[in-house]
Parts: sequence; structure tokens; C-alpha cells
Amino acid sequence: MSDQSSKITAAINSLTNQQIIRKFKLNHGLILTGYNIRSSIQAVVIEEDYKLKKGLYKEQPLVFTYINPEVNETPDTCINFPVFEINYNGNLLKSFLEFSGDEKELHELYGQSLARKFVAGGQLFIKDFNSATQAQQSVLKFYLFCVYNSFKYSTEIQFSNLFKLNLLPKIETMDGEKLDTHEKLVNWMNNLYLKLNVCIIFYDNLIPISKLNNTTINDLETFNDKRWSGFSNFKENESLEEWVGDAMNDNLMSWASDFNLFQGLIINKNDEIEVSKKIPVDIIKIPKVNPTNTSYMKNIKPSTKLEFALISNNIFSINNLSNFPFTNDSHKSYEGYNHVLVKCEKYEIHLNTDIIKPTKEFEQVIEKALNSMKPLKALQDVFNEYGHLFPRKIILGILLKNISSNISSSITLDDVNDVNKILESLDNLNISYLLTQKGRVIERNDLTNWNNNTNNNLEIIEFSDIIPLYQILDEKKRNKINEILEKFNNHNIIMTGMTKLEDLDNENIEHYKRIDLGSSLEDKDYEVFGSIISENNSKFEKLGEIYVNFGLYDFNGFYAIIKKVEETSINIAECYVSWIVIGKPSQLSVFSPKNRELQAKCIKESIKLQPNKRNYTIGTSFTLHEGYTVFVHANHSPINCEPNNIIKLVEWKENSINFQVESAYKLKSDTNDESSSESDSDHENNNCSVNEVNLRICILSTDYKSLKIDNDEERECSLDLIGYILIKENFNENLFNVNKNEVSFNIHDNKSVTNQPLDFQLKALKSNEEMINIETRSRLSDRISIENSGSPSKNDIAFSNLKNESFIEYKINNHDLLKLEEDGFITPDEKAGELIKELTKTKCLYALKLLFEDPLNKFSPDVLRNSLIALADPTSFNYIEKETMVRLELHMRTWAAVLEQICFSLMHLNKELRDKVYNSLTKFAEIHRKIQVLQKESENNYGSDFNQFQHDSNRNYNIDFLIIHLRDTLHSLHDDETWFHEILRRTKSLLKTMLNISPGKALTNDSFSSLSSLTQLRQSLSFKYPVASYYVDWRIMLVIHRNLFTWSESSEMIISKKFRELVLMEYFWSFLEKEWINVTNKSILDSQTKFDEVSNKVTKSLRNTGSFLTVNEPITLPHTLWFGILDLAQSLIQKSTRTSIYGLCYYLAIESLNKAPSNFIQFKAIEILVHLYNIDNQMFSMIEIDFDKYTQKLNENNSTTNSSEKFQKLLKFVKEKYIEEFKISNDDIEIKGKRKEKNLNQEQAPNIDILNVIADEITCPVSNEPTDQLCVLKCQHLLSLNNLKKLRQKICPECREKIDDNDIRYLPQTSIYKNLYSKFSESGYILPTNELELDNQYDSDNSEVNSILTKKKKFVNAIKLNSHASLSSLLPRFSKKQHPTYQNIIKEIGEKHYEKAECLCEEFINFFPKSYSLRCILAYIYRCLGNYELACLCLQAAINLEEKKPIAWYIRGEIYFRENNYKNAIDDLNTSINCKAKISNLYIILGNSYLFEAEKMFQIYYDNALKNFNIALQSKPNQCLCLRNCAYIYEKQENYLSTLEMLDKLLSVDENDSLILCYYGEILSKIGRYNDAILYFTKSNVIDPENIHNLNKRAIVYYVLQEYDKALLDLDKVIQLDPLNNLAYYYKGLVHYAIENVDDAMLAFKKCIELDSNDDLAEVQLNYLKYLSKNNGSKVDYDIITKISQISNIYYNKSLLFLRCKIYIELEEYLKAKSDLGRLFILNEEDISFICLLRKYSDFWSELYINYKINENDFKEFGIVDKFSKLLYKVINLYFISNLTNLNNGLNSIKVSDSNSLSGQVFCFKDDVFYLNLPKLTNDFTKDFHYVAWKINVKKILSQNAFVKFSITEGKKDSNKVYPTKEYLLRYNDLSKFEGLGWIEYTLPIKVHCNRWIQLSIEVNKGSIDMRIDYVRFKKSFGKQIYFPKMGHFLPIHKLLPNVPKAFKDNYFSMKEMENLLLLKDIIE
Repeated sequence: MSDQSSKITAAINSLTNQQIIRKFKLNHGLILTGYNIRSSIQAVVIEEDYKLKKGLYKEQPLVFTYINPEVNETPDTCINFPVFEINYNGNLLKSFLEFSGDEKELHELYGQSLARKFVAGGQLFIKDFNSATQAQQSVLKFYLFCVYNSFKYSTEIQFSNLFKLNLLPKIETMDGEKLDTHEKLVNWMNNLYLKLNVCIIFYDNLIPISKLNNTTINDLETFNDKRWSGFSNFKENESLEEWVGDAMNDNLMSWASDFNLFQGLIINKNDEIEVSKKIPVDIIKIPKVNPTNTSYMKNIKPSTKLEFALISNNIFSINNLSNFPFTNDSHKSYEGYNHVLVKCEKYEIHLNTDIIKPTKEFEQVIEKALNSMKPLKALQDVFNEYGHLFPRKIILGILLKNISSNISSSITLDDVNDVNKILESLDNLNISYLLTQKGRVIERNDLTNWNNNTNNNLEIIEFSDIIPLYQILDEKKRNKINEILEKFNNHNIIMTGMTKLEDLDNENIEHYKRIDLGSSLEDKDYEVFGSIISENNSKFEKLGEIYVNFGLYDFNGFYAIIKKVEETSINIAECYVSWIVIGKPSQLSVFSPKNRELQAKCIKESIKLQPNKRNYTIGTSFTLHEGYTVFVHANHSPINCEPNNIIKLVEWKENSINFQVESAYKLKSDTNDESSSESDSDHENNNCSVNEVNLRICILSTDYKSLKIDNDEERECSLDLIGYILIKENFNENLFNVNKNEVSFNIHDNKSVTNQPLDFQLKALKSNEEMINIETRSRLSDRISIENSGSPSKNDIAFSNLKNESFIEYKINNHDLLKLEEDGFITPDEKAGELIKELTKTKCLYALKLLFEDPLNKFSPDVLRNSLIALADPTSFNYIEKETMVRLELHMRTWAAVLEQICFSLMHLNKELRDKVYNSLTKFAEIHRKIQVLQKESENNYGSDFNQFQHDSNRNYNIDFLIIHLRDTLHSLHDDETWFHEILRRTKSLLKTMLNISPGKALTNDSFSSLSSLTQLRQSLSFKYPVASYYVDWRIMLVIHRNLFTWSESSEMIISKKFRELVLMEYFWSFLEKEWINVTNKSILDSQTKFDEVSNKVTKSLRNTGSFLTVNEPITLPHTLWFGILDLAQSLIQKSTRTSIYGLCYYLAIESLNKAPSNFIQFKAIEILVHLYNIDNQMFSMIEIDFDKYTQKLNENNSTTNSSEKFQKLLKFVKEKYIEEFKISNDDIEIKGKRKEKNLNQEQAPNIDILNVIADEITCPVSNEPTDQLCVLKCQHLLSLNNLKKLRQKICPECREKIDDNDIRYLPQTSIYKNLYSKFSESGYILPTNELELDNQYDSDNSEVNSILTKKKKFVNAIKLNSHASLSSLLPRFSKKQHPTYQNIIKEIGEKHYEKAECLCEEFINFFPKSYSLRCILAYIYRCLGNYELACLCLQAAINLEEKKPIAWYIRGEIYFRENNYKNAIDDLNTSINCKAKISNLYIILGNSYLFEAEKMFQIYYDNALKNFNIALQSKPNQCLCLRNCAYIYEKQENYLSTLEMLDKLLSVDENDSLILCYYGEILSKIGRYNDAILYFTKSNVIDPENIHNLNKRAIVYYVLQEYDKALLDLDKVIQLDPLNNLAYYYKGLVHYAIENVDDAMLAFKKCIELDSNDDLAEVQLNYLKYLSKNNGSKVDYDIITKISQISNIYYNKSLLFLRCKIYIELEEYLKAKSDLGRLFILNEEDISFICLLRKYSDFWSELYINYKINENDFKEFGIVDKFSKLLYKVINLYFISNLTNLNNGLNSIKVSDSNSLSGQVFCFKDDVFYLNLPKLTNDFTKDFHYVAWKINVKKILSQNAFVKFSITEGKKDSNKVYPTKEYLLRYNDLSKFEGLGWIEYTLPIKVHCNRWIQLSIEVNKGSIDMRIDYVRFKKSFGKQIYFPKMGHFLPIHKLLPNVPKAFKDNYFSMKEMENLLLLKDIIE
């Protein structure tokens, strides 16, 4: 009984009998007048003497049609809702018996009849029902049925809001109340069933009053007369279910529920169609439904991925979404698949705009979105919920499809209503099967059955007449949305505001007022206009005395820069700034609703101010009209937002405006003569910032007079207060047109000058500083004016045009050093002694640094000691100022220079001095920290924006590095160590050998292996105390650096300066190449967090260490060596005069920047690049572009952080630092030499090609190509080592000088050559191998060779000169694959050196930027490194280049598979196949993707997986991965024979695969072949005797075969191998229980519980066994029940419920057992196999037989005679076939016994034609539609012609109406799937209407099959196929062991094997 029925019953029982009698006057007679019935005046029966019985009415409501036709022209329909029944008997009243009047008086007083049975309930009358449309009738029927069920069975109506009752035929109650809303109807039902607001609606057993005289009621014969209240005549009556009939499924209401008809369609970001979450429409008229019966076949080939998605979701009328806003119109191509569609259309549903309207909720959220500050985003969110599209026509029917790539698109069949023609077409197309939309396979031969069952399986097959959802809105809202869409990409008024200036100080002349917008923008590209206004008597006035400009824009607001230009008495704190933000909503996302109707146009132009000229004309590209409003502001430069110029509109005409530009300085000077001269002078001299003015103009094309204010709802602001309104008075038709020469379009952003291009920065500073006068040793002025007043606009300092004069020859003579010489201090000791006294003076510190950095200067130990002590003293930094940071770095560098002098001297420091110096480092580190803190605090005063940056953006990392260097150098100078000097000696010796400075070594290629030799040196060293990991290499590099400098600068001139610098560069590149390899697999700034952590640890270690001696390796900063090498490179730049060195340092720095793992390296790379730019801003003009590209790269790779903003700030900091350092260094230098001053007005020389200069430096004159192994001859000519060896005569090819081996210097350039090879090759410096090869040896005087080389040289030079000529046009094509770099890439990949391969490929791809294959290879490398994000970016670039090539799609699909993103993997892999990929492994990966996606969600993908695996198996029939996966899928689909077929193939590959053998045994046991299963388990055990899974499985099969001893042996072996295996103990308990060994069983279960205290099953089994063993009282009996019931999840545990049910039966608690049995039916999803285990409890089934009130004669007409069979038919709709023998004795011949049948008898047919016709079955089913399921056993198929045909005929009960027969055919292919599986339950895919009688039949052709049938039953759901093992071998309470694929997941689904399917050869081939 349902909860609702219980409530109704309780309500009925709450009424006393007396209340019922009196309320309904049961003891009165009835007066019948037509269809009216009323109670008599007098009672007939004694009220106190009665028998009354009441009960719940259990039948369906009854419907009476055409009632009272004699009264109504359009007869109504009445529905009676009975609630409860009453039987009433009693004795007659004495007064009635003694009544002596006539019959008329009798009837007047006592009525005509007396009823003995009554039905109480309610009635609804449907007015004019039969005149309604069919659609209205169907909807109302279904609606009433659902509402009734919702109250009767406590179910919810999910679609009560879909139809309004006022659209349907009118419903009235008995009292005439109209139920015209859903709420009223629900309330009526509630009152009826729960509050018992009922009346008598039916009277039965009516006895005429006249028959009652002189007798009692009980003495009368039974009268069957009955009457219904409210009507007397009707046409027919039916139960509510019968009346509803087909409308249950075939009506709008059910369709609306099942198919979400009235919901929108959403296109998600993956181009997938979804049904909207919310309903956007109300129905105002019943939609029109047109029946149709059209079948046709169509072939469609989508061309884009979106079109494919639309077709897949039954949208055929559109193929792009360009006309549908709020959707993404994807144009990604899609090629290769044809979609063959077979459609059967049944109904068309039309939802035109006169039928629907927007819901109130939808209109409200749209209105809210339109009024939002971010309307497009708000609207997008709304449509993402309610839908983007809405179909106005929906077609229902059935759709089948086949997707194939080999079908002509011209084939189509329209309106083919003949299935045979469709079949013929399918045959012509070679299509053997089709798929339903749910993925079910329909074989070609089953198409007829499918077509006949269309109505049973209706679905949406097409959405048509699709409109954007917003088109259903009213015109006003549509127009608003269209307006937003049209304006979103144009300039508009974004926001307006008025801000009071109450916090400003009136005493100040200039103010910076921060204005916050309130709504955050998404871009900073906007403009602000406004003015200062004051309020006078509630009226606003514009102030001319105070001028305002706007700047410093950010996402959240901007600054108003306010200046008083005249003396005024107005208090600024009482004024307002009125402002208006103009921008594009598409960029900013914000678009205020206040002023959207106004149109804005913007102009940005720059004008050059001219003397004596005030008016300037600006042209417009559009026509101006009277009433337009013009806003204008001016900036003097991109960095200066101050209102220094007052702009006023003078006059205008149609296409131009004349402005007056007045200097604010001059205006102010009129009132302040004293400051006039100075102000004006400053103004005039400020050439850059004043002479060029940037105008920002906005024009509103409107005749509006005011603006609505966003930050003040009550105010409006007049437009003339902000701008200038164009009026007739200032119109001038004679205004001259714009002079184009006057106006430039140089538009700058309003940002810091240090964020501007470097050339702009140079000009900016040059305007304030005099040029360096090199001729006269003049210097820069001592100070560059850098204001720091705290205003945000004034912290932007100009960057210097500081020309480093290093490109001319010069000699640095420090001014202070020269002065010391003049004063008589000649020696280095004397100079150092004087300078050390003035360390607080920056110029002295700088001179001291220069003195100690010169290796040729020699110092006494005393001077070195005193200098070291003085520099280690931090007292000179007892205060901090602006220049402290620069002075601190200079101090530390001088300290480091002193320590280097000590290192290379014979001086030794004692421990005390070393400790003292070492410990001082902590204090300097603390000073460094304080400088950073103060800088951060200073910056925060400039504005709130700076708080978002970390302080390390302004951190001088040079100081961090110098502290580490000093620490580790001191650490290395142990007095008891000799390793330091050993490094000096060995390194110097090795360097001499490598460069051939030490003669006698033969020339070999190994002579040039610099890095490998140094690596050997490093490895040969050993240290007593640990040193930092970087320091040995760093010290070696410093030794090399010092020795090279000494050799080149000494009087001997062992090597030249050029040679020194080139060797140094080679070592720089060599060391950094090794550093780069370690970061190649990381993204930009990947190690920043690690750096910050280590930096903190270093600081703490310095602070906590009293002595530097330690047994542990010192903590050091990451990449310290990298930083140090860059620092040496920067030092070399400062000393070198060679362009090639600059160029090599440029490439070194730019490569370091692009690979920088932290701000540490970023900082140093930026320093070098800034320095290079200032050496020659023409040659290095690309540096500004490099910075922009790097910023963009940061944005792409670090989207979730503010890396790009921090980089910009770091860049600005380095530039400012450079200026400070330049002042120090250039204030004290004298540059000797001559050069021509560059006149900025002169035409500049063309840029120098840096690469050309580098190439020339390392080019062999013989081959005329750069080379990696050069020799420098005594004559200083270069020659490659290879060409030197080829010389027959040792004579220089150029000067003919004799060559002596001892005079040769080896110049290694291997690292430089390797890293720049691709650039040389692309630029033509390295050519492909020429067809004309030189001999291995040649004579230096050979004229023929010389001629060849001369031609080649000319050819190369021609390429260099002709920059427009491509190399391929001049030479035969040189394949990338022949390129050495390409071959090296492939080689490194093959050897799995992916980091090296990545470096090579990244460089190589720069020269083939449009190479599809290289991008694919690079992506493969990234994929191997695990960097999937970079790999996908690379692949997307490849796809953009060649979208129709398959490899990129293939690789990306494989990567998606690795990332478990199977859906995207499927898309890309299918696209690769469509692009004609012919790669077998692709199909395997695609199959794997389908498999794992099926595991996650879509089980229909199993078929797709099988399809692809089978394709792969065609070329690789023994591919084990495919075979394993196929086997697993077939098992999941319960296709066990195919599973065995796959496993057979696997065993043919490896017959000793123990897992496959075990899996084979598992499948055999599933299909009941237990003996065969034992054989395979045993084979597996022989190979792998310790596989406990296999032993457990075999033990279970032994248990089933009742070979209990063998089962116990296996389980004991499992326990021996794994004593903690509780499963083995559990099954051991079951075995002992089976052999009635209860004690051992209990011990096994106890052990199981010990191993797992949460094992509920084992605990229940143990308690059950205790119950069986004791069984000495009822208390003990119920203890087990109590314990089972206390388990929390028992309600969902089938095993526990089964056991409790079984115990309840044994305790004869049959009602409780029945409850558990009912729950088991639900949990088992209609799997009834467990009933077999309870069959023996006959008393229980007999009790149920009685409980269900089954009579002896029930169901006899069906041949069902025994109680058990009747019970199963009554309860679970099961009909045993053996029952037919009770109707036809002739069938006994085919009846056989079978223990697997619940009845014990089945039908067997084998030799003859068999046709079995069942009787017409009826039953009281609980649901209206059921499926038919047959239990069959196909033992053997005897012929390929075998078939089994099932037929279903239905008819209306109590009627002759018979519906068309439905048939379903199983042919040979279908039946073969069931052969050998034993008993299965097969469900037909056909639904039957169970309110009808149903006749089933089955037909088998003669001699074709050996098959048995047990029963047929009716199921509620289609469900899964059920298998029945042997009777008696069920495990009633068992733990399921996983199968082999699950138990050995890692081995079976080997991810390693799956991830090795992508092969390099498939990519490069």
C-alpha cells in the first residue's frame, strides 16, 4: 500500500460509523428525479441498529461519455473519482413499517429506493469535450491522468506548467465550480483524497421502497439496480486508463515531458547541442499537431565541425550560426563522413509565435540583463540558461543513420514510403546496418520490424524553422538587444559620473584625484572627458579658472589631474568633477544603460604647436550637424597628462573643427608676473612635451541636452558643462580645410616614459640634458632632474639618450685617477690608499673599482688587506637615500674586485680575518633588504595600482649575486686548502693547450672541445670542504677571463684583443648552453616560486651562520652561474669596441630572456639589452620589438598571473637604474678620439646587419662560410681547421705567408656556431653541399680551386646584398630533411634526448616558420617531455597552416587521450581519419578513447570502439592490445562467444599468458561451461601458481560443481599465499556451510571479520550460522534479524536483504518477508533468478497466494492451475509455457523436465515445425506499457536457415476491436549469439498495452534449431539480458570478484603500451 493510500485509509478510519450514516443519510431512501438523486424526508432504517463496513476504493476512476444527451446539445463527459466504499444494512423503522398511506405519499416521504452499497468520492464534468480538437482532448486526458496519479501514488508532476487549463475544454465540479487553473484542480484533488471532501457519487443494490413493507432487508433477494449521481444516460463507460488509452504516449503533454518540446536549444563551447535548463516559453494556444506518414532516405555530408554537430542533433535547416547571436560560429572544417539518414516522420508540431509567449521569469531576467552595466555578459548568461535557439517546428518519428566515408553525396531517396525500396537502396550502398539515435544497431533485415513499431518508439528526428531565442520577446526588448549588438564594437558612452572634490586641499594649485568606476573594466583602452563644475543655488556651472585632464587609466578607474590656471576665490573642495568615459563595450565589457541611445565618435590626432599661432583645425571623416556635442582634451606627450594647455572650440563647419590652444602657463602668467619668465621659459624649452600636443576628441551625434549620471540616480548633467555644443553662432562655412602638413597622427598612450619605445626615451631625456662633448671632455650634468613628489604622473622619469661611445676607440682615464697622478700618487698602491679614505663618495668608489678591476695593476698585501677591511665595513651605509642602491652595488663590485686581486696573489688570509669579512655579508644583505622595503613603500604612495606588484620587480639582483659570489669566494680561501690554487694552475694550463699557446700539441678536432675539456677538469678536482654547486664552473670561468685579459693586454701580446673576446664569447655560450638544457622542458618563469624560497633560505643562512665553514654545501640561488656569465658578458660589452661582440651578446641575452626561469635571469638579460640599445639604437632597434614579443609570450604562457605586468615594471626599473649608473660612470670619464656628432635632424644611416658582422668574424676565407673550428694564423688571417689540414703547402691562402704550427692559435666557436647555425643557414651564409666538391686536399696555389672559391664568394655576397631574393630561387632546393640540424633533431629524439632535441627544433623552426612537419615534430618532443600545453599550442599552429593534413590532428588526439580527455581525443582522431590518415595505430588510439569514454558515460561508444579495433586488426591481426580490449567490450555487452573468439586469438599469440587463460575460464563459467572453465583455470595455475585471483575463481567453480574438497584446497592455497585475503576466508565459510560443517564455517567467517571489521556480509553470515546452531528460543531467533537490520546500507544491499527475507520466511514472518521480497524485485531490476533459491519454501508461497486474494478459478482460462504459477502470474506477470498442456494435452509430447525451471517443466522442440499460440492473456498490470521477455535456451543451431518469429496481437477488453499484429524475427546471425549460453531471458524491443488482452505466439522452422522455452513474462523496462546458471548453484550471499581486466587493470589495460602507440616514424614519414 502506498503512503498516500495509507493516509486516505487513515482519514476514512477516523470517521465513526455514526458520522458516516448521518453525513450521507445512509438510512434514508432515495428520491430519483431524472439524473438528480436526493435523500428522502424520512429515514427508513433504524439508525442505531445497523451493520456498516467501509474500505478504500481500489479500482480506477470511471469515465462516462456523452452523458445526458437528452438535455445537452453537446453532451458532456463525467469522470467519477471514487474514494471509499460503504456497505450498509439495518432493520427498518417501525414508523416506516406501519406507514399506511398510498404509494405517492410513501415515495414523497421515504423515496423510491433504498441503497445498500455506496461509493463516496467526487465528480468532474468536462464541458463540450467532444467538440474539442484531438490535440486538446489528448492533452487533457493525459493531464488528468497524471494529476490523479500524483495524489493516488504520491508522484510529482514535472510538467504542470507546460499547459494552462484555460486552453483546454472546461472542467467543472458537481457544484458548478470552474477548475480553470492547475492550482484549483490540485486543491480539489487534495480536498477530495486527503480531507475527504466527498459525497455519494454511486448507489448500488437499490431496493424499491415498495418491496420493503412488512419484511426486513435481509429477507429480500439481491437487487442489482445501481445509479450514478449527476447523470442518468451515457454512451459508454471506461476506466480512466482505458479512456486515456494511446494518449498516454501519443499526445502533446507526454511529448512535452519526454522531449522537452518547449525548451530552448543551447550550443555549448564544444559545439554540442543541449536542451536548456529553464523553460523560456508559455503556451497560449494548443500547438498544432499534423500527422504525417513520410519515409525517406537522405545523404548529407557536413563541411564544418559545427554543421556536423547540428546534423548530429537533428538540425538540418542551418549550417552556420552567423545570424544567431550569443553563439560561437565555428568554421573548423570537417571532411570525410557521409551521413546516410533513414527517416520515418509521424507528427509535425508547430510552435508559431501566436502559440507561444515568453515566460514572465524569462522576460524579467532579460530586462535585468538589459539594465546591467555589463549587458552582453548578462545576456549571454541568460541565453546560456534559457537557450540560444528555438525551433518553431518539431518533427517526431524514428531516425536511423549510418556514417560512412565512401558514399556519393548525390544519392538520395525522397518520400519513399516503401521499406523494400529503402532496403534496395541500402544494398546498393553496401550498408548492412543502421544505428538508432541511442546507438542501438538495427540490422538491415530488421528494418521492417523497426518500421512497424514506429509509434512505440517515437523520438525527435528534426528541429526546423529555427530562430534566435530572443526573437520570441516583444519588439521593445528585441530592439534593445539589437541596439546593444550593433553598438558593441563602436565607441559609446561607457559610464558617466560626478565626483565631489571634498578631500582636496584648496591651498594646492595642482591635484591628482583618484576616481573609481565601481564596475571593473576588462581593458584600459578608453578615454575620459570632463570638466570642473561648481554648484550655485542648486544649479551647476562650468568653471574656466580650473582646468582638468584625465590619465593613468586602469581597469578600475583613473586620475583626474586638476590645475588652477587663474587665481580664483572658489574653494576646490566644494566643486565637482563631471566625467564621461568613452570606449568600445566589446573591449571593456561595461556599457551603462543610462545613455545607450547616444552615438559617439572618437578622433585622436597630434598637432605641432607653432610660435604665434593659437588656432588649429581638425578634420572629420563624417559630417557634423548643429546640436552635436564635442569633448576635447590635450596631452603634451604620452607621459604627461597635466592640463598644460587649455583647448577651446572656436568654430566649425560640416567636416572640420577649429580649436584654440592656449598655454596654461601663459594664462597663469597674466596674473603672476613674477613667475612669468621662468614658467614661460620652461614651457618654451620643453620641446618634446609641449611642441607636440596629442588631441583626444569625442563627438556625440545627438540633440540631447543632458546626460544621465551613473553614480547619482537623481542627477543629470548638462552637456555644455562637459563639452562644446555646435550651434549656429559658431558655424563658419568659410572655415579652411585642414592643412594635412599641420596634423600628424602620432597617437601615444598615456603611460610612463620608461614604458615607451627606447627611441622616444632617448629624445625625452635629451631635451633636458646636453650631449656629451667628446672633443672637450665635457660630461653630462651632475644631476638628471627626477621629481619624486608622490604624484602618480611624476614618478615616470625620462630615459636617457646616453650614447655609449664604445663604438669608437678610446681610453678610459678616470678624472679622479688623473687628478691623483697630478697630485703625485703614481703607483696603484698609492692611488688605492687615497681612494679608500673616501668610500662614501660615489666618484671615489667608482675610481677604486676601476683600479682594482685592472689585472695588470699590482697591489701590496697590506693595501689589499686594508681595502678588504674597509669595504667589509657597513657603517658607510648608516643612512639610505635615493642613490643608495646604486652605490651599494658599486661598493659590492669594488669589494669583489679586491677579493679577486687577493685570489690571484700569493697572499693568504687567516681565519679570523676571513670570518670577520664573511660575517659582515649579513649586514650588507640586511641593507639590501631595507632598500627594497623603502622602495616598495615609496612606490605605494604613488597610487593603489602598485600594490598588486611584488617588491621583487624593483629588486637589484646584481647585489644578490655579488653577496653569493663574495660568500663563496671567501669560503674557497681556506688556509688549509690548496684546491683553489690548483684550479688556477690547471685551468691556465688547460687553456694554453686548448688555444695552442703552449706549442707542441698536434692539431685535432678535440682541440676545440672546450666544454668537454673543462668538464673533465672539474670532475678531476676534489675538495676537502663542500662548495656551492655552481662555484667551481664559475671560478674556472673567472680564471679563463683573467688569463685571457692578461695575455692580450700584457706587453708580450700573446693573443689579440679580438681573439680574447671571441674566445670569451665561446665560453659564455658553452656554459649557458648547458644551463639552458636544464630549463628546456619548463615554461617561462617556471622556477620563480622556487627562486623566492631559496632566496629566503640564503638570507636566513647568512643571518644564522657565525662562520662560513660548514660540512654542508652552501645554499645558493638557482641559476647563479647563468647570472654570472651574463654579468661577465655585460662587462665585456662595456670594454669592447667590436660590433660582432655586441651582436653575440645580443643573441645571448635574448635567448636568456626567452628561457628565463625567474625574475633573477630576466633582470640580467634586460640589463644587457638596454645597454646594447644605448650603444647603437639603430643597430639594436629590434630590442623594443623583442620586449613586446616577450610580453605577449608572458601573457600567453602565464595567463593566470600578472607576469607581464611585473616584467613591465622590472623593465622600467632597469632603465631607471641604467640612468643612475650612467651618471656615475660618465661623470668621471674622459673619452679620447674623434667622431662626428650625430645630428638628429640628419638622415640616419641604414641599420647594420648584426648577423652579417658575426658571420664575417667566424668565416673561413677558403670555404667562405662560417665554421665552428677556426685557426688564427700568425698573419692574423683565419682558416678553418678542416681546410688547414687539406693544405698541401703550409702557406696562408690569402697572404702567402708560411705557416708554423707553433704560431697557430685555435679559436673554438663550436657553441656559437651550433646555436646560430639555423640563422646562418636561413640567411644564406651556409649553403647546401655544392655539386662541385673539392678534393680532400688542394694546393693553396691551385688556380682552379681559387676560381671556384671566388665564384662561391661572389655568389654568397650576392645573396647577402639581395635581401629580397630567396635562397631557394638561387640554389637547387635543399630539403629540410637533408639539413644537418634536422638530422640531429631526429637523432636526439631517437636517443630520447628530448631536451636537446627541443632546443635544436625550436631554433630550426625559426627558419622554417611555415613548416607543418617541423611543428608536428616539435609538438611530439613537447609531448615526450610531458609539456602537453606547449604541444597543443604547437599543433594548433600546424593546423592553422595545413588544416587538411592529418598528423597534427593525430598527435593532438593522442595527447588528449593521455590527458584522459577522451571526448576531444575522439574528435581529433576522427578528423585525422577524415584527412586521409593511413596509420594503423591511430585506429587503436581512437578505439581506446571510445572505450574509456564508454566506461565514463556513453556506453554506446563500445560499438565505436569495436569498429576501430577491428579496422586496426585488419592490418595487425595479432595486435594484443586490440584483442584484449575487444574481449573486454564483448564481455561488457554479454556477447560471450565473441569474447572467447578474441581470447582464442590472444592465446594463439601467447598460449602461456596466464591472465588470458584465467579470463577465458571466467567467461566459460559465465555461460555455464564449468568443466571447461576448470581446464583453463588449471592451465593458468600451472603457469602462475601464485595467482590468488585465479585460485579464487577456480574455487568458486569447484563450489558450483559441488567438488567441495577441491574448492577448499584452492582456498587454503590462497590463504597460504596471502594470509590477509578475507575473500578466501569468506568463500571457505560458504563451502563449509554447503557441506554442513557449521563450526568450520563459523571459524572462517570469524577470521574474515578479524581481517575486515567492516565486512557486513561476513558478520551476517556468522550470526546466521549462530542462529542455526542454537535455535533454542524466539529471542535468539530475532537477534539475527536485529543485527542484520542495524546495518546502515541494508536497504540497498541485495545479499543482506535476501538473507533477511530467507530468515523471515523461516520464522514464518511472511508479511515482512514479502516486504523484503518486493524490495529485492526493485534492486534486481526485474531479474527474478533469485526466486529459485526460495522455491522450496512452499508455505511462504501459499501464504502469499492467500494474501494476494487469488481464487481457485482465477486464470484457469489461461491453463494456470497450480497456486505457485498463479501467484507468479498475478504478481510478476510470468506465464509458464508448461501451462499450455492444461489447455492442450497434445503438447505433452514436447514437455520435458528441467531443474533450471521454477515449474520444473519446459517445452523442447528440435525436429518439427513448431508453432506455439498462447491464450489471450489479461492481468491487472501496474503500468500501462510493458515489454515481452521470453526465457529460452538455444542449445544448438542446426541450420543457417534457422529463424524464430515472435508475434504479438492485442485487442480491446470487452470489445471486438483487434489491433494490428506486431512481429519480431530472430535470424541465424541473431540466434548464433545465444547458442551455448544456456538459459537466458530475451526481451523483445516491442511494447504492449497492458490494458488490452494480449496473445503471444512463437514460430520455429523445421529442424533448424534445438531450443527450449521455459516462460514468457511482461516487464516494465527493457532492461539487460538475464543469464541463468545451473539450479542450486547460486551463491545467495556472495562477494563479487572482479574479472581479470578489472583485477589486473594495470597489466590488462597497459597505459605504457597505449601511450607508446604514437611513433615518430608515423610523423616524419
